Amino acid sequence: MMCVFACSRRFGDGGVAKSAIRVASIGGIERGFRVIVCRACTDPPCAASCPTGALKPRKGG
Repeated sequence: MMCVFACSRRFGDGGVAKSAIRVASIGGIERGFRVIVCRACTDPPCAASCPTGALKPRKGG
């Protein structure tokens, strides 16, 4: 999470809601959590394969 805060401080805008980093529960405190990081691919296969168009690359990654 430090990268999110560092970016937010550097650019004066941001935070967890605007980051491409998500934390998902895989069973809560007992089983742990999983960090999901967007790799900001140039031609992202996830966006190309999304049948609903919900995933769209953002300018700048």
